[in-house]
Amino acid sequence: VYLSGLQDSGELLVLWGQRQDQRCNATYQLLPTQGSLTTSKAICR
Repeated sequence: VYLSGLQDSGELLVLWGQRQDQRCNATYQLLPTQGSLTTSKAICR
């Protein structure tokens, strides 16, 4: 997934369907980067 305009940290609501078991929240914290793109991993809860 490509995202832009995010704050340095926060929480995302992730949806891949319409049922309750097809969504979760992911907390993230972006690290400083040298380039214009960065990759990150988050645990969906």
